Amino acid sequence: SWRPYQGEFGMLAMLAGSVILAASALLLAWPLALALCCWMLASPQSPFLAPLRGCIRLMTAVPTVVYGFAAVFLITPLARSWLGGSGLCWLSAAVVLALLVLPTMVLVLEAGLAPRLEALCPGGLAIGLDRLELLWFFVLPQSRNTLLAAGLLGLGRALGDTLIPLMLAGN
Repeated sequence: SWRPYQGEFGMLAMLAGSVILAASALLLAWPLALALCCWMLASPQSPFLAPLRGCIRLMTAVPTVVYGFAAVFLITPLARSWLGGSGLCWLSAAVVLALLVLPTMVLVLEAGLAPRLEALCPGGLAIGLDRLELLWFFVLPQSRNTLLAAGLLGLGRALGDTLIPLMLAGN
């Protein structure tokens, strides 16, 4: 229990809330990051690829307070209209944390998977496989460490962020 005037400074509720919020954000962001990275690697000739990469790199440079401020005006009205209440809730905070960690995870996944895919492309394309098949059947099964590193970095960033839960889910 948290009763500072009585000398009780229990942090279990705050720790549990942080872990649950970070885990839920990771459950939203990790599959999306993997799908986005696979699409980026499987379609290198897409005209949307260069602007998307630029947007992802820009998203990693945006400070947390900007994400929180934008979420207060963009995501909480949606949550308010769909769920009722004030819109400042766990779901709003989880969605914004997922958007916060998504670019970091995409960049880690791309940096780990792209060299492996490029090494397999000449032989794989010669036997009739496309880039997505090479990625799905050969690169991803051998990339456990890269997948784990992206997840752990995303989880660490979500756990370390205190401003988003404070702004969007309350204390």
